[in-house]
Amino acid sequence: MLNIKNVLTVSGRDLKAYFRSPIAFMIMGIFLIVVGILYIMVIRGFMQNQYYNQGGQAPNLTEGVIAPFFQYIVFIFLFILPFITMRVIAEERKNQTLVLVFTAPVTLSEFIFGKFLAVFTFISALIGLTLVLPIFLFFVSSPEIGPFLTGLLGSLLFGGAILSIGVFFSSLTDNQIIAGALTFASVLVLWIIQALAYEAGPVLSPIFASISVIGHFISFTQGVIKVEDVVYYLSVIFFFLFLAHRSLTSYRWRS
Repeated sequence: MLNIKNVLTVSGRDLKAYFRSPIAFMIMGIFLIVVGILYIMVIRGFMQNQYYNQGGQAPNLTEGVIAPFFQYIVFIFLFILPFITMRVIAEERKNQTLVLVFTAPVTLSEFIFGKFLAVFTFISALIGLTLVLPIFLFFVSSPEIGPFLTGLLGSLLFGGAILSIGVFFSSLTDNQIIAGALTFASVLVLWIIQALAYEAGPVLSPIFASISVIGHFISFTQGVIKVEDVVYYLSVIFFFLFLAHRSLTSYRWRS
């Protein structure tokens, strides 16, 4: 049973460390700038489609703005989140402060979940800061609220899954670069495997589609919450956090 107070203590310590470092603000600034530029491109493309398809089948705000907005966010996550998680535990290993953790009145589960909660809170703040862009649409037009809320939920679940993978790889090594590279490579494989699902044949296609990290995200941008998609992301989160726990347990016995 997790002690919530211990989890929040670990999480709070990490969050304070993030915002004392210029790296967090650099990541935040880059993320907001890139999302802002892509959002302007989406709006511009949407307006052009509306102009050239007057009376035709032009995409609505949900298809033309809301869905691409969240798709771009998770695409940027592919590159940013490995940098956020690469130091989560690897730095503790490098500085040899894990020994203090092993002797502290905090269980490994509380330590790992606290670390995960810290980075999850950080990316939630990133998403929250970008929401002012699509929310503005509700003041000037009438987009559907459903796809907006499900897209937000899908982005958080997607981000949580990537973070859990990063926490696991960060627990394996004291080299932050290696941890980040392994996280990026793993997520990239889970991303591009969706493309293979279309050409893998009747036997492998369902398998590839079921493990694709991006394939389970699409329905959220369409305003649909499928149980299998939510279960997939939650399973990835708990599976990789469990692997991180096993990794640190092994490290404790070796040290």
